[in-house]
Amino acid sequence: MRRSRRGFSLLEVVMAMVLLSVGLWVTFSLFDNGSRAFRLGDAKNALTSDARRSILALVPALRVADSDTLDIVDGRSCTSAGGQGVQRHGYALATLSRWDDPANFNPDTADIRWDSYRVVYADLLPQGALISQDYRPAPGPPYAGPLLGFSEATHMANDPGLNAAAVSSKVICQSVDDFQVAYDAETQTVQVTLRLAARGGKKVGGRQMNERSEASILVRLENSGPGS
Repeated sequence: MRRSRRGFSLLEVVMAMVLLSVGLWVTFSLFDNGSRAFRLGDAKNALTSDARRSILALVPALRVADSDTLDIVDGRSCTSAGGQGVQRHGYALATLSRWDDPANFNPDTADIRWDSYRVVYADLLPQGALISQDYRPAPGPPYAGPLLGFSEATHMANDPGLNAAAVSSKVICQSVDDFQVAYDAETQTVQVTLRLAARGGKKVGGRQMNERSEASILVRLENSGPGS
């Protein structure tokens, strides 16, 4: 007795392929969404770490500063890469290269003989950078009072190489969105706020996602005299 050997019909094959395709699409969609979420979380963590590291790098010079040498340029604004209006402040203050050198202190009054000035500012490019430069203007140290001639035009160029007479220069961080500096004369403290931003992945529908992280710190200028 012969048995009939029946194969799959064309409709069954097509249905199986459709179900397999749907299953693969769901699997890859879940994987892609998970990978995107991981990348966004990783980018957020990196921004947060960079913002904290950058703002903490400003603290040592601020903490030992004298308010009589502090000068702030605020009111500088531009349009960020995200299309928002942001602030890009800058400041200058006297610094000391070596605190362990007795020659840097007046033996009679213990006054500090400041031997340089530090300028910190955020440029006005859409994706900004936080820049630190040191100056030793003529006739040379010791310095007293604010940095003479300190202004946006002379010390805060988008290209730091265009700032005249800087003896050293470094970029503290990139991806600066907002940088604000405010001084309270009553408490002799400086409030510094830094916000970083980076372009992330895209959500379904093509909407661009931007990651932002903000760090802020309040520092008292410890070498400010009474009533400074």
